[in-house]
Amino acid sequence: MTLWVYAASDLWLWVFGLAWSFGFLGFWGPSTTLTAEVFPTRIRGVANGVVWFVGFFVGFVLWPFATVALQQATGSFALAFLTIPVFMIAMAVGVWLIVPEYAGKELNAIAV
Repeated sequence: MTLWVYAASDLWLWVFGLAWSFGFLGFWGPSTTLTAEVFPTRIRGVANGVVWFVGFFVGFVLWPFATVALQQATGSFALAFLTIPVFMIAMAVGVWLIVPEYAGKELNAIAV
């Protein structure tokens, strides 16, 4: 989905940009399910709010500054934009390795 970084015409920019957008929008469903179910019931609301605050702060406040700084330092827009899939892969690996799997377990067995 990162091919839009290398689009040579406006048409391909739109095609790849829309494909990227649809792929990225598919992230929100699983992420909301994960953050809603990974915390114990007694702290779920507050913990979910904190997680989403951190996510929005990093994504909408810090990330634009980081990518612009990277582009200014390297002179490459492609490098700045290709950091997004690199971090998404790192997040997927982190979720795979760190988040506990509760499938098939009784609710009483996983309640903390």
